Amino acid sequence: ANAKEFTVGYDRFKDETYISVTGNIKPTKGKGQNVWKSEAVARTMIPGKTIAKDVDTFGLTFVTSSMGGWTFLKRHSLIAIIDGERVDFGEGKHSGNPKGSMVWENIFFLFTRDQLSKIAKAKSVEIQLGDFEGTFDEKGLKRFKQLLEITLKQ
Repeated sequence: ANAKEFTVGYDRFKDETYISVTGNIKPTKGKGQNVWKSEAVARTMIPGKTIAKDVDTFGLTFVTSSMGGWTFLKRHSLIAIIDGERVDFGEGKHSGNPKGSMVWENIFFLFTRDQLSKIAKAKSVEIQLGDFEGTFDEKGLKRFKQLLEITLKQ
């Protein structure tokens, strides 16, 4: 894994290490026209400084910035088409911050290792998040796969 693609940090007060990686999401034509930037950030926390057991939960936060209004204000559900199979991930936790003509929004989901693995190993992942539709890029899927690999017991 390329170290520049990952963010790693240690909180000495909590004695926790976090690891995160970002994948870009390309908006589907006509379904994300207001969205200026969209990405998914996968992150996990590990007790201490070493991986003593396989990490089995990951936070997946979808981050967007858009012009001309809110994208996820009323609908927070995530549905994915993973290699042709429809998967409903349910409702995420929404937060947002309007500044001038821009709106930054986050939707957070808690994923199991199996759920993130299904996405990471796929050849094609299309998502519908609220009214937004998009496709994960290959680099992002590869990074998620690498995150799964490096969070196995050392």
